[in-house]
Amino acid sequence: MKMDLRLRFNRRALLVLHAALCMTCISVYGQDDPNHDDCNGCTSEMATKAIQFKGAASGGELILANTLNRNAKYVSIDTNPGESGESVASRLAAAIVEAWSKKNMRFAVRSNGDLLEGLPLDHFLLAGTEQGFGIPRPPLSLTCVYDKENDQVILRWENPPNGYHHIAIILNWSNYDHRGGFGLPGTATSFVIDLKTHPVNVKDLDVWLIGYRNHIPSNAAAIHLSGNSQEELFGIPFTDGVAPNWTGWSAAAATERTRSHQLLRANYVHVKGNRFNPIRKASTKPFYQVVKPTSGSRKAGVSRKFLGLTPGHTYRISARLNTLEMDDCKSDWSFSLHAAHNGQGGSDLTVDQLSGGLAALPDGNTGPTAGQMASYGPGVTTNGKWIKRSMDITLPAGVDTITVWVRHSGSDSTGVGIDWIKLEDLSM
Repeated sequence: MKMDLRLRFNRRALLVLHAALCMTCISVYGQDDPNHDDCNGCTSEMATKAIQFKGAASGGELILANTLNRNAKYVSIDTNPGESGESVASRLAAAIVEAWSKKNMRFAVRSNGDLLEGLPLDHFLLAGTEQGFGIPRPPLSLTCVYDKENDQVILRWENPPNGYHHIAIILNWSNYDHRGGFGLPGTATSFVIDLKTHPVNVKDLDVWLIGYRNHIPSNAAAIHLSGNSQEELFGIPFTDGVAPNWTGWSAAAATERTRSHQLLRANYVHVKGNRFNPIRKASTKPFYQVVKPTSGSRKAGVSRKFLGLTPGHTYRISARLNTLEMDDCKSDWSFSLHAAHNGQGGSDLTVDQLSGGLAALPDGNTGPTAGQMASYGPGVTTNGKWIKRSMDITLPAGVDTITVWVRHSGSDSTGVGIDWIKLEDLSM
C-alpha cells in the first residue's frame, strides 16, 4: 500500500526570501555579545555561503529556505529528472533574484556552474521532493528539555541512516531578538546548553537543527521551548510531504514506496504584501500534515518520538486534528491519534504496534484502542474544524521516550490532518 502525505501549497504564491544581515560569525550570545569577535562557539564555518548541486536531479520540487524567522522564507523550483546541476543552480539563482525585492537585496546571488553562490553568511536548508544532488535526509524527533535543577537545556534527536559530516544548532530567543548557535560533529545526537555560560531565554527559545553532508544542508528539525513545554510552532516546508521531526509509516509491503505532497494555509505564508507572521499559535502555521492512504484498507500514518525525558515524570501530549472533507466519504474509514511510552532503551515502536491489534505496546496494552487519544470515523468527525486533543502519560522507571502517531485507513479517503503537537512536563 502506498500513502499520500500531503503538504500542498499555492505555486503562484512565490515566497520572498529576505536578505539577512551578514554576520562574520554566529556566537551563542547573538549580536549583543561583547566578545562577539572571538567567535567562541560560533557556527560560521558551516553557515551556508555556497551550495553545490553535483550530479543530476531526480525530479521534483526543490525548496531553499532560511532560518531567520519562525515562519521560514523560501523560494522553490520544479526540477526535471536528469536535469544537470548547472541548470538547477542557474534556475534557482534566478528564482531567488526574482523573489527578492531589489530595494532590500544586499547580496548578489548567482550561479557558477553547478554552484549556487552569493548567499548571505547564514544557515539555509533544502526541502521539497527533490532527492538528487546528495541532499541529506533531515534529522528526526528533535526534543528540547529544560533541566531547571541543573540550569541546562538538553537537546536530543535522531540522525538518518547515512548521517552527516557536520551538524549545526541554530538558536533564536526572545522573539528572535537574539541569535546564536553551535557546530557539532555529524555523529552527534545530543547536546547540552549550559545556561550559566550561555544564558538563552528558556521561556522563549527556538531551536533549529540542520545536518550537512559535503556542505549540502538537509531540511531542519525545529522545536520551540517555553519552560516546561515544547511545541512544533514553525512554518518550515516539508521534505517529501512529511513534517519536520516526523516520519511516515505504512502497514504495506516494505517494497512499496510512499509519496508525499504539501497543504498550505495561504493567508499565513511569506508572500509579497503579506504582513509578518510570527506564528504564536497553531492556527497561524502556514503548513499542516495530511495523511491519505492510497491502497485499500491498509493502515498508514506519521509518527515522532520525544526523547530524553525524565522517568517518573508525567507528561501531557496535546495535538490538533481535523477530519477535513471526510464527512463526504461513503466507505468505511478510521482516523485516530495515539501516544505511548517506549520500552527501556527507547527502541522504535514497530509497524505492528503502530497499526494496532497485531502487537502489544510496551505498557502491555494491545488492540486498536491501545494508546488512543482520539478516534474518528463515519458519523464521528471534526466537521472540518481543528480540534485539540490531549492525554497524560507517566513514564515508568528506566523509560525516557514517548512516541506519538497518527493512524488512518480508508479506501476512498480524501485525507485527514494534524497541524501541531505540544509536550508539557507536568512534574516540573
